[in-house]
Amino acid sequence: MALPESAIGSSAGAPFGSDLHGFIEQYERAYPDEVLHIEEPLNAEWEISALAMKLEKAHRFPLLVFHNVIVDGKRTKMPLTTFLMASRLRLARALLLALATRFQADRGLVTLPGMTGSPRDPSSPDGRLVCKAGFDCTKPIGKPFAERLSISNQVLTRIDPLKIIGEKRWSEIPVEPWG
Repeated sequence: MALPESAIGSSAGAPFGSDLHGFIEQYERAYPDEVLHIEEPLNAEWEISALAMKLEKAHRFPLLVFHNVIVDGKRTKMPLTTFLMASRLRLARALLLALATRFQADRGLVTLPGMTGSPRDPSSPDGRLVCKAGFDCTKPIGKPFAERLSISNQVLTRIDPLKIIGEKRWSEIPVEPWG
């Protein structure tokens, strides 16, 4: 999976920018169909989550930027961004970019020899045991997992992605069938 040239260079000198603004700007330039700007006023308490949930059920995972977020009845000064890594394609691109630009094999690689591999792996000398590579991405000890959200049916019924996004833009968002 190659990254387009527009994804590699940035004004900050770092791939996809050196901060969130730079990332979104560069990513949108490289993959315009995968970034969705929402101008409609939506309540941060449940409506944004309801829209994200409906997009997920439709197997659409655009990076979402909400420009008119309502908290306690007032519009916030800053936009809200979500679904940054909801797309498997976007996550794979970010991982490949990190491996290509920041990974130091002498310090950051854990090898796990003697692991049971896939019987279909032709590179396994005995057809069973292989050496796996490990990346520690676990939850830090002592940090609780986030609680599950439960969005009311009233909010879910009220939020209609086609009305918020529009049918034309909806059809342009890539569908990820494995979502």
